[in-house]
Amino acid sequence: MSVTAPPGSQLAPRWRRGRLLLLLALTVVPLLVTGCCAAMAAIAMAGGSGPWALLPAAGALVLVAVQTGWLVHSGSSDPSNALKVAFLAGGATVLVGLIPSFGLAGTGLAGALLGLGLVLVVVSCVLASRGHRTMLQPLVPELGSVPVRLRLAARFALDGPDLVSASLLIDVDRVGWTARRHRAKGGPQVDVSVPFQQLRGARPITLPTPQPWLSLPDGTVLHAPAGPAVVLTTVTGERMVPVHEAALVVALLERRVGRWRRTTPM
Repeated sequence: MSVTAPPGSQLAPRWRRGRLLLLLALTVVPLLVTGCCAAMAAIAMAGGSGPWALLPAAGALVLVAVQTGWLVHSGSSDPSNALKVAFLAGGATVLVGLIPSFGLAGTGLAGALLGLGLVLVVVSCVLASRGHRTMLQPLVPELGSVPVRLRLAARFALDGPDLVSASLLIDVDRVGWTARRHRAKGGPQVDVSVPFQQLRGARPITLPTPQPWLSLPDGTVLHAPAGPAVVLTTVTGERMVPVHEAALVVALLERRVGRWRRTTPM
């Protein structure tokens, strides 16, 4: 977790709290779950099972290593994915570690350990969600100076009952936006990315009336409602993205582009 808030930054206290919560969520609590698996393995071996009863606990330990590796390499640069990592790894731990360990032990105490392990998996997800929110919410312009991916919801309107999501991403070297129509087996999606070297400026505007914004590959058209939006000036022209806090997005972009220019060899 090498990404930190600037020294003396007002973000530093909440950044430390968020990193601690992510450490608890993705390393400490999963180790406790692994301990539950190891305890059930001990019960199984005491009942006559061989050392292979430790295999589920070993699998759970591997998943702890996966979560810790993500935390070290990507946790601070993209904390918004912490809940996804905790959820997927926690589900895998249940299938690989807790349930097989309980099946091998099969006693009343093992049932209590299984219940404790399931509770800990839920706790891990809750802590991951809190850690993400602590680090990135509320959004403030100063976050533009920290090399962390920022995702903001886009404003859009859609005719019909389809489930569609759209967001703006401010990355360490580019800005982009994406929209996807959700279906059981994927769905049409559009992704637009503008590297900072192609970005010439950004300004907030207020749309007086709704207007078309994005078209998905299946022809679905997303409309930008009247209200705030950001206009990005690029080498190929202007692009509009409807957002909830246009002035904040511009402030974040100005700081992020300024940081990119200071740290990128020209």
